[in-house]
Amino acid sequence: MTDKPEEIAAFIELHIEQGPVLEQNQKDIGIVDAIVSLECYDVLVRGRAEHAGTTPIDMRADALLAAAKAIAAATGRNQQDITGRPCRHGYASEKDN
Repeated sequence: MTDKPEEIAAFIELHIEQGPVLEQNQKDIGIVDAIVSLECYDVLVRGRAEHAGTTPIDMRADALLAAAKAIAAATGRNQQDITGRPCRHGYASEKDN
């Protein structure tokens, strides 16, 4: 083992999480051709608290529904991304005004 870059001829990094992808494609080994960077965002979606029984659906401003649509749109857009970068939506919470 060395900490001198000039002494390193090659580097191998194993990723067990790629196992299912390799297995599905009937491959014994995969070659890395891209590196993913992380981007994290905090998003606040505001709506309007209204009674579900008396307010017609087209007059509501449901923040949770808007957030769900945004997540679905981002996921759909990501699936069309030819780079194959992963997209993850990790946490959501809702509270009334």
